[in-house]
This record gives sequence, C-alpha cells and structure tokens, in this order.
Amino acid sequence: MGSERMSEEQLLREKSLDERVAGALEQVPDVAGLIPEDFAARVAGRVPVKKSVSVTPTHYGRWVMLVCGVVLLVVMVGLASIGMMRSTFGILFEWFLCVQFLVLAFWLGTRRWREG
Repeated sequence: MGSERMSEEQLLREKSLDERVAGALEQVPDVAGLIPEDFAARVAGRVPVKKSVSVTPTHYGRWVMLVCGVVLLVVMVGLASIGMMRSTFGILFEWFLCVQFLVLAFWLGTRRWREG
C-alpha cells in the first residue's frame, strides 16, 4: 500500500508540475518595453534601395545556333564534294555532322521563342 500511495503522490506532483509548465507557456511575454517603437522604421531605413533593372530580351543564342547550323551545312556539303566518303573515318565524321545538324534543326524548330 505504501508504494501505491507514493505513486499517487508522484502523479499529483507531476500533474501540478504539468499545469504550472502549461500555465507558464500560455502566458504572452510583454516585450513592449524591450523593443523601441521606431525600430522597424530604422531597420527599413538602413536597407539599401534596389535599382530597377530593365531587362530586354536578346536572341544571341538563337542567332549563334542559326549560324552554327549554316556552318554545319556548308561543311557537310564541302566534305561531300571532296570525296571524303571513301574512308571509314570520313563516313563516320559525316554522319556525326549530320546528327548534329538534325538535332540542332529539331531544337530550333520546336523551341518557342518569346518575341520581345
């Protein structure tokens, strides 16, 4: 019986401790005296003003890709005319250029460009 009474006393102590902790946590602290009234205005005044940036769309990448496509086409026609197709390396190199040209043409054809 002594151990039961001890556990009941411990439960009462734990319950009262829990109630005190909950009461302390539910109290809203008063910080009005700790933070000056013009604190937010002073901090906002110290923030540097951002300069407005005007962004105009450029299409340098598109133009470079178009020039590269034309150069690839000229190189492929030039290689075909000099007869480099006789060697295995020539055939492989020309197929490599063809694949590059097709991928570039496909990407340029399917890409939506925002006109600014």
